[in-house]
Amino acid sequence: MATLGLVLMLVGAVVGCIGGVMVLIQAFKTSVLWGLGTIFVPFVGLIFVITHWQETKKAFLINIIGFAVMILGAMMGFAGTRGPSASMQRHPPTSSPERITPPSVPQASTAKAGSADAAYLVRELELQLASYRLEQSRFPWAKPAEVSESTVIDAAQVCAELRGDKTKATINKTQDYLKGIPLKFIKDGRIVDPWGNEIRFRVNSTLDPVIWSCGPDGKDDTNDGVSPDLKKKPQGYYWFGKGDTGDDITNL
Repeated sequence: MATLGLVLMLVGAVVGCIGGVMVLIQAFKTSVLWGLGTIFVPFVGLIFVITHWQETKKAFLINIIGFAVMILGAMMGFAGTRGPSASMQRHPPTSSPERITPPSVPQASTAKAGSADAAYLVRELELQLASYRLEQSRFPWAKPAEVSESTVIDAAQVCAELRGDKTKATINKTQDYLKGIPLKFIKDGRIVDPWGNEIRFRVNSTLDPVIWSCGPDGKDDTNDGVSPDLKKKPQGYYWFGKGDTGDDITNL
């Protein structure tokens, strides 16, 4: 249908042009001024046809027929391009389109993303603990002079001190050292890892802080929390958990 419409448009245009040229020739035969006026001045051609109807009626009718054929072709072409959509509206598909299932994220990729988030969190806490010590002249442990490698540090109290909690902190009640950490890592007054488990704190033999996550399984697989690699121990920030037991956080 669309192709036939295009053919009719071309034929109509050619026939219309032939009629127009015949009118123009008759105008020049009558007078050069009529000819030039038909070319350059709007509506002069129409006036010429009306005033010289007997001489121009054949050419004018050919022009009109060509124009009509061109209009018919345009209508057929338009109907042809809209046909499939209209047909689909009248006859909608009987079966629903196949649902595209998004690709599943491999478990290994998810675990790797969680490890990357945990590494970021531990490094950020390392920086904020260093800032806290620089400004407060101590780490945010309760009674720091009594803290040793075997001391269980209250992680909730550490969180309160780092956040400047006016009701729970005993030292810092003004400055929020955790304001740059995404809120998803703060839950119920505690700092949690990507799996929702509380981040843990202790100190090493030099009383520098050790920060770690228990990993996806939530179990502290090393129990004592000491890195098996003594060369890494001075760095003091370790990752412990399933699949990553004993690895230094900087190696994730």
